[in-house]
Amino acid sequence: MPAGAMRVALLFLIAFLALAGSGGLAAERLVLKPAEVGTEYEFLDKLVRTGAVRVLDPKFDFDDIGVGRFDLDGDGNYELLVGFDSGVFCGRSECPVHIYKRIDRQWTWVGGLWVPIEGAPVSFGVFVEAQIHNGWRVLSNGEYSTCWVRTTGRKSYHPWSDPTGKDREPGMAGYFWSVKRGEPCPDD
Repeated sequence: MPAGAMRVALLFLIAFLALAGSGGLAAERLVLKPAEVGTEYEFLDKLVRTGAVRVLDPKFDFDDIGVGRFDLDGDGNYELLVGFDSGVFCGRSECPVHIYKRIDRQWTWVGGLWVPIEGAPVSFGVFVEAQIHNGWRVLSNGEYSTCWVRTTGRKSYHPWSDPTGKDREPGMAGYFWSVKRGEPCPDD
């Protein structure tokens, strides 16, 4: 094999291994930042300051959430990702990120995932994978991927409900099936 062809093959192999190390697909890392309230002020104010969240943690405010926006279902409109930092909501090393979709002029909870706590003030890193399952981008916390499921009630993961108290209904579509990052999402 000529030296030039060997170099090209070696570079291709290095690039392939670099991608494989991150789950085999290039992912975008979305950082949810505190106080990124923006145009969703009214919704987030209701969610954080006057809703069930304030009842659970009276000191909870905008600086205790991380906010990000991403079009997860490819419809041209972004979904709102909201991470919650509080001992009331978080585990020892992870906090929930809830996902809301604008439906009929209001933000509706569609599921979520758990992500590791990062730094102070807290920020949340969510990997938006290139992989799509059931029309929605697969999300990851870096170790596990969370897949969008349509109808199954067989297997679900936290968050079980959104912070306003809306419980997950059996058969409700959302991000509820978790697999090791890089593994394919199972059919539901």
